Amino acid sequence: MTDELGRDIGWSQPVEKDSKEDCKAYCRSSWSTDTFNYNNEGPTTNSLSQGKEIPFKQGDAACVGVEFFSFKTWFNCFMLIVLQFLALILEAVSYLFTLVVDPAVFQTVVGNNTAIYTTWAMVRDTLNIAFILVLLFSAFCTVFQIEKYNYKKILITLIIMALLVNFSFPIARVIIDFSNVIMYYFISNLGIGEKASSVLPAIAKNSFIANIITESDASVKANSVMLVASVVFMFILVVTVFVITILLLIRMVVLAFLIIFSSIAFVGSIVPFLSTHASKWWDNLFKYSFFGPLMVFMIFVSMQMMTSTKGLTSKSSPGTIESMALFSLPIVILLAGLMVAKNMSIMGASAITGMASKFITGAGKKFSGANFVTGTWGAYQTRRKEAGKDSWANRSGSFLASKQDQLRGQLPGRGGRDAQLRYQRDEMKKIKDESERQGTEHMGESEARTLTQSRDKYARAAGYQRLAELGRATQTDMNGMRASFGETSQAFRQMVNKVKVFNPAIAFAHIADVGQRDRTIRDFVNSKQFSSKELSAASLSADPAVRAQNAEVLRIAAEERSLNSADFEELRKKNTDGVRTLIGDVATTRDPNTGNYLYTDMDNYVHREIQMAHVGQTGRFSDAINGNSPSVRRVLRESNENTLKRLDASVFATNPTFENDFEQSISQAKLSKILPAMAEGPNSATVARRIINHLRRTGGTHATYMTNNPNLAGLNP
Repeated sequence: MTDELGRDIGWSQPVEKDSKEDCKAYCRSSWSTDTFNYNNEGPTTNSLSQGKEIPFKQGDAACVGVEFFSFKTWFNCFMLIVLQFLALILEAVSYLFTLVVDPAVFQTVVGNNTAIYTTWAMVRDTLNIAFILVLLFSAFCTVFQIEKYNYKKILITLIIMALLVNFSFPIARVIIDFSNVIMYYFISNLGIGEKASSVLPAIAKNSFIANIITESDASVKANSVMLVASVVFMFILVVTVFVITILLLIRMVVLAFLIIFSSIAFVGSIVPFLSTHASKWWDNLFKYSFFGPLMVFMIFVSMQMMTSTKGLTSKSSPGTIESMALFSLPIVILLAGLMVAKNMSIMGASAITGMASKFITGAGKKFSGANFVTGTWGAYQTRRKEAGKDSWANRSGSFLASKQDQLRGQLPGRGGRDAQLRYQRDEMKKIKDESERQGTEHMGESEARTLTQSRDKYARAAGYQRLAELGRATQTDMNGMRASFGETSQAFRQMVNKVKVFNPAIAFAHIADVGQRDRTIRDFVNSKQFSSKELSAASLSADPAVRAQNAEVLRIAAEERSLNSADFEELRKKNTDGVRTLIGDVATTRDPNTGNYLYTDMDNYVHREIQMAHVGQTGRFSDAINGNSPSVRRVLRESNENTLKRLDASVFATNPTFENDFEQSISQAKLSKILPAMAEGPNSATVARRIINHLRRTGGTHATYMTNNPNLAGLNP
């Protein structure tokens, strides 16, 4: 025989040492492999060379004599610690189990509980009234010849049920006690004493678990597969028995509830609307009563299986398949009992078994490393797929196929259209992949703008799309996307769909034909996509580069009644100067053919709303109606406090009869709101005071109202 270095060491006679520690020291100081004795107790198994596990005499604890580099010994020790920890939990769970199945506890909670009897008596007395009511009802039915409820048909049943309802308490108790006799018979055969001090420790004692936890079977401890299987078995056993304990506790509570309302079982036979509840009561009584014996029977059978398995494991050290098979049989029987409870619709069985199943599965995946392995493998597979996409062969093939579709897409007919669609889908996929690669989802505006400067057009497109998502895309960005992919490309059209929501002007600026652009904008402002609340401050800018485009969008939206004077008031909050300038352009729009102002008919809703919006935002009447007294009066008549609160003093110069127009156009109901708003406005001293004084003058139309109205009497701008 040779050692690790290939030297011939042969077999030597046992080495005499005084203790285990001396044996270990000997093995560490020599490369030889020897047998040894200590305390003259006979030869042990062969020791191994330096740095290895030192197996001691049969009967030593598994964690004695551990060497630092012996992984197997350390693993076995860890499994033993886990197993002993689970044994402690099992002991706690078994204590709860014994309390639940203890006859004394059951008698205290259900059997001899005076509260249950008192409550039952109260329910019985209450339901006894039902018999009197049924008897009276039957008498009336007999008088009126309603055969279905004639007293001859229900009298016998009524008398029998009236008698039985007073014995509903003992009847329910007899059925429950009969089921408990069967249950306690099986409990007595589980190997526990009269006090039911412990059921599950008795199961462990009669099975192979005791051999592993104690120090009497080192051969089993040395079997790593056996230890792992034991830990798995013990864990599932603890969870399963805990679930069984909870279900048996629920059984005890439900049985007490059923005893209290046992009178329903008999009253329901004579009272129609209680018949369904009576049927449910009988069903639940038998179901919950005999669930206990059935569950304990499953535990009894499982214990017998474990006892038999103990004999098998004591004869040999089974392999992986054998170990898992031997350990799984008792657990399968216990789980079968839980499935029976679930199928019997035991209250909480479905939820509790579901949580237990998730707990067992989750713990198994977590502590076995399955989550780590599956996660690692999934990440590896994903990375390999991404790497495959980046290969030169893949890139070259994709490039050639894309170019082919691009060229074929220029041809007429269906083949050309299909090729164009494939090309566009390929382009969109490349942009999407680049967006994911760059992480544009988490980019801000500055990072996205930096990306638009990339030399790669797909990276630039990813940056443009991100700016569109942020609502920060400009005309330059739109032009960049169009230059990279074309005006008819899916990439550009997708960006148009995103940008038009917050800035329609730049989204449609690429449409050179005025008529087509007009129709496109009208279709958009009439769609559900358009909302004045979504318009950005940039879309309301009066910058010379975009002023005409932005005014065009607002004009068309107003013409299509998608914007009114109130909407312009809200838009003012986003860009005050821009809105003031743009509404001025809209209100003074001229007919390109005649050169006349377009919006001068104040009987037309659109014309009137545009001119009212102009007054509200600028404080002046537009040149289209300024000085035209009938038009001014009509605007004043339809205006409110938001429209007139910013009136400018120039209205008096350009409209000599403005005070009289105001007095004749504004109703008294509106004055109480309009005048305070004007008094608080920017021109209160020059406009509001002049109008208020005119209205208060002696003989004025609203003089009396101005004096008597508390909101206007003290108004002094």
